[in-house]
Amino acid sequence: MTVRAARWSATHPWRAIGLWLLLVVVAVGMSAVIPKQQTKDKDNWVGQSGVASQLIEQANLGERPSETILVTDAGAPLNRAAATKVMNQLSQKMKGIDAVSNVGQPVWAENGKAALLPIELKGTADDAADNVDKLLAATADAQRAHPDLSIEQTGSASLDKGIWKQVGSDLARAEKLSLPITFALMLLAFGALIAAGIPVLLAFSAVGAALGFYAPLSYLFPDGGSVANVVLLIGMAVGVDYSLFYLKREREERRRGRSPIDAVEIAAATSDTRWSSPAWP
Repeated sequence: MTVRAARWSATHPWRAIGLWLLLVVVAVGMSAVIPKQQTKDKDNWVGQSGVASQLIEQANLGERPSETILVTDAGAPLNRAAATKVMNQLSQKMKGIDAVSNVGQPVWAENGKAALLPIELKGTADDAADNVDKLLAATADAQRAHPDLSIEQTGSASLDKGIWKQVGSDLARAEKLSLPITFALMLLAFGALIAAGIPVLLAFSAVGAALGFYAPLSYLFPDGGSVANVVLLIGMAVGVDYSLFYLKREREERRRGRSPIDAVEIAAATSDTRWSSPAWP
């Protein structure tokens, strides 16, 4: 099937390019219309611990999700009046957020250098993950209003949010580095701008198509938060990699006297073996 597709594409290049672009457009359109599903807390319930978590939920014995705000002053004793004012303001803001169930009383450290403001959230851990941005925004506003104090928020939802934000930032940085480096290597390999751009554009369009088709598949395999980044990195690597294999095999067969169409067909049949001299009748 691969060989027949390669021969047809070589003999009908514009049709092949048009059909490929149509496929990419349809896939990207699917991603715009169909919302991508994210993993839920239950998706991580595996093994005996997963069974225990399920039993706890069914018995309604689980702890409600919570967040905690820490107020400090660079290790120095807190100005109790100023810190109390800040926490009262935060308490009022948090109580005004629908996702908040209860705001507890401030808890002071014995040495007077820190104070905690406990916050209980409504619903499940998934609900907390969906609403934690509102709490983080309120905490950030308080920090900007009181730069002389250190006001930080922690909790399961906010920690997960911070971790995935860092992961996304690191992967995005890797993407920004990989694309120009890949193109530069292709330019060195081919010595021509168009020849270097074709494998990169092909791989990039394949990544777009894969992400588009993943949108409906996410209902079966939800996104944990880094699918797009991983698809881009692996897709670019594999796409460029196999473009080079095809080109290498096609050039080898052309040097042996094969016609352009036959060379493409042979490359399609043998490039995945990675042999420089495949057996071919």
